[in-house]
Amino acid sequence: MNNILKRSIVSMVVIGCGNTMVFAESGNNSESQWEGLYAGLSLGILSGTASPDTEIEHAGYFSTNDKGSDKVQVNPILQREIEGSGVAGSLLVGYNIRSGHLVYGVEADLTSPGSTMSETASNVVYDSLPTRNFTTKTTVESGFAFSIRPKIGYINGDFLLYASAGPTVARFKTTHRYTDTFRINDYQFTDTQTSVGLSATIGADYAVSDSWMVRGDYVYSHYSDILDGDGDIDKDGATDDIHYDSSFVSQNVRFSVIKQF
Repeated sequence: MNNILKRSIVSMVVIGCGNTMVFAESGNNSESQWEGLYAGLSLGILSGTASPDTEIEHAGYFSTNDKGSDKVQVNPILQREIEGSGVAGSLLVGYNIRSGHLVYGVEADLTSPGSTMSETASNVVYDSLPTRNFTTKTTVESGFAFSIRPKIGYINGDFLLYASAGPTVARFKTTHRYTDTFRINDYQFTDTQTSVGLSATIGADYAVSDSWMVRGDYVYSHYSDILDGDGDIDKDGATDDIHYDSSFVSQNVRFSVIKQF
């Protein structure tokens, strides 16, 4: 009876060891990963900064006295940075080609929603006319962003470290409202543009299995021109009083789940 028990225990140990070896060989095998088509979903914190270069263009409405020029006072207020942040989701699709420890590929992503941000200066007294004041408010709304980025990566075990850069397209809407008590004026300017910029990413993928990965990455996007137009504040129809211009930068810190096909 003892011999039978001993044989049974030995058999179980041998079978268990064999199963363990098979499992170890069929587990995370990075040799079979990082190549082919993949798709994923991301969730991130998206922050945006608009940098207006808006300025007074014509002196017909504003004072140009050397001592109390409205340009000197108003332009820095119109050019204040406008910042905001929010949660955004991304759909990722890409394709990888592997060569040893190196991976080459291309990835596209669609990110939405963007962010809405405003900058306001209220009841500012004119230096040139201390009995009057003005209020200015600029709102920037960023919509979808679509990017295509060639990428290069390096495989280290179950990790893929990568960087990518390429063109990006996004939709922006800018609204500027200017009111004052000089002529009881209430003026609003709105401009909507689709802007082309440059996007760059650095990140790391971790292979949970041969076909599933998780990722953390940082996405930087720059758009040099999201606003272009002129405003006729006094509505005289003769000359424009303000020229509008702005660039935009977004930064997105994301976590992704990716399926390799």
